[in-house]
Amino acid sequence: MYGDKYGNINFGETSKLLVSIIGQDAVLSLLPQNKQVSFKKKLSRIYNEYKVEFLFLGTPKIEITDEAIRKDKELPKHYEENPQHYFIKFFRMLNKNYNVPEFVADLLNDTIWQLFHSCISFTPFERTKQDTVKYLFRRQVFHLLYNLTQKIEKKILVSLFSQIYDLFDTYKLFFTEAARIITNGNLSKLLGNIIDSVSDDKFSLNLQTISRWDKGTKATWNSIKPILDYFQKKEYPYFVYRFLAIYFLKNAKKAFCDLKLLENDEFDKIIIDVITMLIENKKPEIFYDVNFDTFDSVKYHFYIYKCLSLVEQRDNDISSRSKIISEIEQMFPKSKVFFSPWLTAKINLAANEQNIDYKLLRKYYRTAFDNGKYYAGEFLWKFILEAIALEKYQNNLTGNLNDYYAFGYALEMFTGDKNVLLETFDSIKHFTLFEKYNLINEFWLYLQQCQPHNIQPYNPPRTELLFNEYIKSNKL
Repeated sequence: MYGDKYGNINFGETSKLLVSIIGQDAVLSLLPQNKQVSFKKKLSRIYNEYKVEFLFLGTPKIEITDEAIRKDKELPKHYEENPQHYFIKFFRMLNKNYNVPEFVADLLNDTIWQLFHSCISFTPFERTKQDTVKYLFRRQVFHLLYNLTQKIEKKILVSLFSQIYDLFDTYKLFFTEAARIITNGNLSKLLGNIIDSVSDDKFSLNLQTISRWDKGTKATWNSIKPILDYFQKKEYPYFVYRFLAIYFLKNAKKAFCDLKLLENDEFDKIIIDVITMLIENKKPEIFYDVNFDTFDSVKYHFYIYKCLSLVEQRDNDISSRSKIISEIEQMFPKSKVFFSPWLTAKINLAANEQNIDYKLLRKYYRTAFDNGKYYAGEFLWKFILEAIALEKYQNNLTGNLNDYYAFGYALEMFTGDKNVLLETFDSIKHFTLFEKYNLINEFWLYLQQCQPHNIQPYNPPRTELLFNEYIKSNKL
């Protein structure tokens, strides 16, 4: 999946970002020794979305509460394939060992995961992935931090960001400042004290190592944990938090750049703008292009809705439908990988419902899913419900159906109880497939009215529950 310059961020990239922020060795340290090699291979498959089961990659929101820590509460076993499970588990450990507040995990998790939620709320059309990520990431960061000022004093945030805004020599500045306070400015003595506090003879810390970290060599979790332990034992919590902030931001910057999702200097610009927002009490909207979501996309949306209105009616002239696909190919050279097969399938159904080739219809849906699901954006709800309805209509209850539902589940569209959705379709089994598609369209329009996409953070609805309620309320 890597290398695609267009579309929304995919599941593999999102997983890579989450793991990279805390460090892959941090994830592996949470596993028994005999499971680390196999999970490392599994992570590689997840990053590339190669032979992974999305059903096991669901993303439940688990709060890092004191009660959960006391009980060492764990997620159901099959969630252990999900990188987000280890992200949550890691921050539970930070809360327990270093008193790291819960909002830190929420801030990082929500910021990254909202990029993946954009797959069902933001239609990228012909924009580059880098432009889309820059817009969504900035929008998310500034709204979350602006709201965070209701929980923590602005001056604390300003002080923290002011001391880490320059990510070029941040580690050196950190140790210099710590030495000034702890060892009267003697940096060598501070580093020696940290080394002496560790029982592992292989642990070392020197200016060369710190310089390498500042120049781009990624600090591992195993190499920074003794440093955190030292400051925690000496009761310097501020240095614990500041060091973790540097570690997370350095890791995030490197991951975004390695995946070519942001330009190299974008992180530094964001931190400077965050400081400006906090000091000058400016609104988040000033710091991202509020017109990005409307510029150009208006004509694209208008055209897609026009196409849908044509292909979702039985009595339209077939010749007018036949022009649609060629126009799609010309107007959407990138996102046609989704819209072309999807609309072709719908054209075939509307034009020849009595003698439809269901095998061909299923092929179109599968092609759109495999090649274009990260271009679907807000149309993905509608598409996945249609694809599941098609499989159910043909009584194909495994294979494609499971894949569609599992992907929706990984996106938090579904609860994980597939039977609820299947039973809902059973309740309207007297409908033709064309009629079911029209009903799904009505429900989709209803969802759009109920779920405005500019809410921060964006929380996907549990679609099969709302769909069931919608069917019952309309007495269908």
